[in-house]
Amino acid sequence: MLRSPDRRQRAAEELAKTNIEWEFLDAVDGKLLTPPIPEYLPEKVKNLLGFELMPGEIGAFLSHKKAWQACVDQNKPTLIFEDDFILFPQFEKTIDYLLNEYPDWNLVRLQALEGSTYKVIHEADEF
Repeated sequence: MLRSPDRRQRAAEELAKTNIEWEFLDAVDGKLLTPPIPEYLPEKVKNLLGFELMPGEIGAFLSHKKAWQACVDQNKPTLIFEDDFILFPQFEKTIDYLLNEYPDWNLVRLQALEGSTYKVIHEADEF
């Protein structure tokens, strides 16, 4: 978010360790949104979740939507990171592997697994 220059700086330092071309996509600041918000349907959300979203949560969703739309518009392999990401040592090797091994996949999600329940659908020995 533009009002969090320290987060942006930390992310830039992490990305500078790679040979990957990157750019920032500015987040939507939920605190600056003025209702009604066309993309947010409070009654539908309340029916699904049992509560309405806070402005920050709406901003986070709209930021994700903005990132997904950028992927579609660019029509090329794209990585989307949260602002608190940490790249693991084999990151670039893993990305190269995924691009070569699964060229037709629409989505690959990489995330930390500590404390999470998950199902491994494929495991590569080399990582």
